[in-house]
Amino acid sequence: MTANHVVEVFEADREENVSNTCLLRTVRFDLLNKIIDRNTDLDIATFSVTENELAESEAQALDCRGANWPPPKPLESAPISFGGFPEECAIPSLPTNAVFAGFVSLTYVQDITQREIIATYDSNRDSRVIIDERLPDVGANLSGCSGGPVIVHYERNMTHHYCPVGMIIVGAKGEGTGLMAGWDMYRFRRIHFIQPDGSILIQPSNSF
Repeated sequence: MTANHVVEVFEADREENVSNTCLLRTVRFDLLNKIIDRNTDLDIATFSVTENELAESEAQALDCRGANWPPPKPLESAPISFGGFPEECAIPSLPTNAVFAGFVSLTYVQDITQREIIATYDSNRDSRVIIDERLPDVGANLSGCSGGPVIVHYERNMTHHYCPVGMIIVGAKGEGTGLMAGWDMYRFRRIHFIQPDGSILIQPSNSF
């Protein structure tokens, strides 16, 4: 899965330059012909990946099949991690190539709605892995991270468990002021709308 606006940007780029290619890590991936379903309102797009494609790319997949889906509703104060590859950390290596540095942050659920997981990042409380010093600790521009996973962590029988519960669709609103000074606020898209076959289903609800 990824954010639908990511697919839209790729489609627009392909119209301008048909040589533009989607990569699954370092392996060419025919994204547009792999799409299963898209929803503009939720900003979610799903696509298929074969076992052979995963093996060739050496990508790390989270198995969400069977009893592991749909994901549980995260509890308030539950620890969650999220990450991606910010454009700010991209280093051009060739005229058409760039090396991207990864970004991972660990924070906590502040609130949850039918569609969103709301979290704040406080540098005095939370943990963050920053690969590039150009990315500030607070107020970072996370453009390029859309579609990145949001994973909840919990313990059961003294064993650490984790599962995907959301997706990055927009970056932080920037460093706050007043009581929010030194904090970032994030609104992640919940992904329980995605069905086991990859289709996207919105249940009737008055919640937004």
